[in-house]
Amino acid sequence: MTEMISATVLLFLIMDPLGNLPIFMSVLKHIEPKRRRVIVIREMLMALLLMLLFLFAGERILSFLNLRTETVSISGGLILFLIAIRMIFPRRKAAATVCRPARSPFWCPWLSLWWPALPFWQP
Repeated sequence: MTEMISATVLLFLIMDPLGNLPIFMSVLKHIEPKRRRVIVIREMLMALLLMLLFLFAGERILSFLNLRTETVSISGGLILFLIAIRMIFPRRKAAATVCRPARSPFWCPWLSLWWPALPFWQP
């Protein structure tokens, strides 16, 4: 029982709903309030389900892919390092990417990740 409470608190802290609220509000400021609520709830539930999936089946998924936890940790650290380097030394002329999502402003960055996983979903 204490593990479940600890995992719940950890997931809540990782999701950081209070810290992400200003980002959501700035992106969704041009959408009507009723639709905004639906989008926020949907995106938070998708993130929660993904984290719960890896909480309960993460070790099995990693063993199926023949990966160790240390390998994923090191690769995650390298990705964060590369992101930090790009933030410190930005490109001179960054190409602006235009993304017009079909359903919500948050769909575009996740399109390449979720599209293969949801073949039955039609926009």
